[in-house]
Amino acid sequence: MPRLIVTTLPILLATSLFAVSGGTYGKDKECSNGTIKGDYWTVLDGTVFLAPFVGYNMPAAGSGLLSFDGKGACVFSGTVNIGGAITNVDATKFVSCTYSVFPDCTSEQTTVLKDVNVPGGTVSLTAESNFGVVSKAKELPFELSASVNGAPLIVTGTAQKTEDD
Repeated sequence: MPRLIVTTLPILLATSLFAVSGGTYGKDKECSNGTIKGDYWTVLDGTVFLAPFVGYNMPAAGSGLLSFDGKGACVFSGTVNIGGAITNVDATKFVSCTYSVFPDCTSEQTTVLKDVNVPGGTVSLTAESNFGVVSKAKELPFELSASVNGAPLIVTGTAQKTEDD
């Protein structure tokens, strides 16, 4: 089975995402894994840059529910679309999700999915992303990047808190 490995974008992109969203929650308060707990509706949008290889680029998008336990574990369920190949992510596709929130309210997350549809087959996906805790932990802007057979995939998005705890 082909493997899609996702790596993080440079800090520059992460910093610009936080600046656009109004700064991190940690400006007045330190953060920890417990800062984010509960359900967040996630929307992501990106591109697989294939033009140097095949003459065109391929869109990537997704949405779903990202649930954090406040202790470093998370669960994602939703839909991922890579180049028109749609995958409904449920318990049969989800492998694992972990996160760490640092005192400055920056974060890292790793999500592993299996059997993700792409044009021409399926891949396992290991997504490593960075996000910032903003708006009193009600918003989590994030970024991630990937390599799809040597072609970069760049995805950005925002997770919005679905309820007040």
